[in-house]
Amino acid sequence: MPESRVFVREIEPGVELFRDAVTGIAWAEDHRAGLGVSVHPNIDESGSVKGMVSRGWWMASDRVVRSHGWIYNIDRFSCDDGEPIEAIVAEECMCPACIERRARQGERKRYVCPVCHNAEHLPGAKFCMICGTAFPLSNQEEA
Repeated sequence: MPESRVFVREIEPGVELFRDAVTGIAWAEDHRAGLGVSVHPNIDESGSVKGMVSRGWWMASDRVVRSHGWIYNIDRFSCDDGEPIEAIVAEECMCPACIERRARQGERKRYVCPVCHNAEHLPGAKFCMICGTAFPLSNQEEA
């Protein structure tokens, strides 16, 4: 099988962003810490999806894809927007589930807090629920 791993860009010194050209999965490799960063839970390719389901960690209906030695559960999403590398990986992931997630988010008007960059707000919110920053009056109807 041909290599589907595509280098996208360097996020910062020692941290590289990659995408699988077939599945769309994006991940970062942090060579400083020796870590891989993804927004989807994953197991080694020798692992068992059936075992993850039987333990209740994944659902039988969850979609899974294989990429660069890992099995990813694309129907599960985990991203700490306060972690810049995770936020970049989340925006760069082009798996079917992330494309669907972004399409749903696009249906809502979004105001991004200038302090903490949180984009999830309750309807009619006048303050950011994460950091407490007041929204500008011109954007309050968009929250």
